[in-house]
Amino acid sequence: MRIVICDDNYSTINFVHNSLERLAKTSDWKVEFVLTTRKHTSVQQFLTLHRAEVYYISVDLENDEGFALAEEIRQRDPQAEIVLLSTSATTLATVDDTVVKSYQMLLQEQTAHFEKRLLEGFTALYNQKG
Repeated sequence: MRIVICDDNYSTINFVHNSLERLAKTSDWKVEFVLTTRKHTSVQQFLTLHRAEVYYISVDLENDEGFALAEEIRQRDPQAEIVLLSTSATTLATVDDTVVKSYQMLLQEQTAHFEKRLLEGFTALYNQKG
C-alpha cells in the first residue's frame, strides 16, 4: 500500500509516519511511504505521474490549500482513500465532505488517543484494500 503524508508540521508528519510504519512492521504488511512533505505543491507534482492508495492531508495548510489539495486528489484519483487531519475540532466539524468523500477525519493531538484512532482506521483500510 502506497502512502502520502502532507502536513506543514514536521512533528505531525513524523508521528503519523512512525505510527503507521510500526504497525506495518508488527503486522508484516507491505507499505511504502512514497511521499512525506510539508508542501501541497509536492503532492500536486506527485499526482501528475503517480498515485497512492492513501493520502493523509492536513486541512490546516496555509490559505486553505489542504482542503483544495484533497479535492484535487479526489478528482484525479476517485479510488484513493483520503484521511483529513486537523489540529482544530471546529475546522473538522465545518468541513463539507461531499466532494472529497474522505475515508476518515482525525483531530491531530499527538496523543495515545490520536494514535489509536489513526491505527484503527489504517488497520481497517489495510484489511479492506491491502
